[in-house]
Amino acid sequence: MTTFRWEGLSMRGERLSGTLRAASREAVVKQLRNRGVLPLPASIVEPTGTKHAWRNSMPRQRIRPRDVAVLARQLAAMLDAGLPLVEVLDILAQRSAQPALGDVVVDVKTEVESGSTLAQALARHPQAFGDLFVSMVGVGETAGSLDRVLVRLAAHIEKTAQLKEKVARALIYPGTVIVVAGCVTAALLLYVIPMFAELFAGFGQQLPLPTRIVIGMSEFARQSALYLFALVLVAGAGGARYYATPAGRARFDGWALRLPLIGSLIAQSAVVRVTRSLATLLSAGIAVLQALTIAASTAGNRVVEHAVEAARDAVRDGRPLAEELQSSEIFPPLVCQMIAVGERTGSLDTMLERAATLCDEEVDRLVSTSMALLEPAIMVCLGIIMGGLVISMYLPVFQLGNVL
Repeated sequence: MTTFRWEGLSMRGERLSGTLRAASREAVVKQLRNRGVLPLPASIVEPTGTKHAWRNSMPRQRIRPRDVAVLARQLAAMLDAGLPLVEVLDILAQRSAQPALGDVVVDVKTEVESGSTLAQALARHPQAFGDLFVSMVGVGETAGSLDRVLVRLAAHIEKTAQLKEKVARALIYPGTVIVVAGCVTAALLLYVIPMFAELFAGFGQQLPLPTRIVIGMSEFARQSALYLFALVLVAGAGGARYYATPAGRARFDGWALRLPLIGSLIAQSAVVRVTRSLATLLSAGIAVLQALTIAASTAGNRVVEHAVEAARDAVRDGRPLAEELQSSEIFPPLVCQMIAVGERTGSLDTMLERAATLCDEEVDRLVSTSMALLEPAIMVCLGIIMGGLVISMYLPVFQLGNVL
């Protein structure tokens, strides 16, 4: 008997968790269902140190979402051609270009040969296959439409990866420029300005105020460099530790949403992920409450996640989904109107997919706008900083020229 940690949903949609002793994960699923709990397969894991712990920690190398999307498309194509599942998994394991993913497929094939369903085997590897993937595969197996579900999953993963790339492109450039500017400023303060200070010491007259300020900053930086570096390390470690807590993550994510330009981009990308995930889950036939729980975990922002969970609770109590999302002031009014139409007409999955497409276009517009505004703003700020340092160092030279 092994102790398993599990998470699941009650009949009212509430998220539950705990531990159970059982002979296998399948036995845990059966016990939970007998209790009236809907288990989340990817969340049923064995604590580190048990006999299968190496499987949960495998692979050490990070598996990219795009590799999972390719795997899903290949699996769908071979299943559609009529090949048996075990044979397909064996072929994919041998052809995998990424060793880590190949190891996962080998383990999945072994579990399937032992009598597990594909969803149960995939759930043993939450680092590669999330709740959304496992839940939809389970629905596809039950409905006999696994190949179609896998194609839809692959498209969903690819669109999500494209969205992350858009946001990354918008953030990498300004972040890189700021880091480089900080390094150049530090080099000027620590090495270049002290040489000017030694030169100016022989002038025998009072230096201009801007020059004295810059030289004072340089002396402070040189005397306190180690302390400042240690302070940055401690602050970074403390911030990372606080961010790892639920309260800290929620606080930081709330600050991120309030950032100029970047906050709107983060909010829109989170809305795209939630609406597209929800559309994908509902189109596969997953119940609304379970779909909302899984979609909330894909938001990537705790504030948005809590808003979706609050909407789930409202739906559980019989209130419209659109009204609760609109009251959160995170989801755009147009998206909420489209969701309301979907609820009234019984085509919620279709309207959610359309809403995700519209929000994706809005992300493209925000990326273009952000880049167009951030580039000149950063250049102006850098010009002021660098220009101020250079002019401050040359003011005494100009002053000496006037005296001569």
